[in-house]
Amino acid sequence: MKMFTRLLTFGFVGSGIGACIMALVILLNGSKQIDATELFCWIPASFLMGAVTMILYTDKLHFWLLTAIHFVSCFGIVFAAVHLCGYMDTPLASLRAMMPEFLIIYIGIFLAVYTVSKLNERAVNKALEKQL
Repeated sequence: MKMFTRLLTFGFVGSGIGACIMALVILLNGSKQIDATELFCWIPASFLMGAVTMILYTDKLHFWLLTAIHFVSCFGIVFAAVHLCGYMDTPLASLRAMMPEFLIIYIGIFLAVYTVSKLNERAVNKALEKQL
């Protein structure tokens, strides 16, 4: 039950982040409206990416290997969503269109999460040092 709750938590956080990013990307691309296909495609895709993010919090493998697995998983989810939404005619065109935005968003979110994690780590270490 604890694992299921954790999965839901990560998924819903991913959905929230994805909804904000979806709104930002639509705004930046100049779209005036969003159709139901996009909504029903991107929100579940964001949920899946949030759930995949759980792997970054395991200690089983090296951090950079986990990051590579996370990157490939998120890329696959985004590529499938772009293809399902029908933004481009061919998979290669979809790849070319989505790659710059995906990299900018992924790197931005990754750096933000990594920085917050490191700041948290430092705060915990300082608190532990004071206790000793």
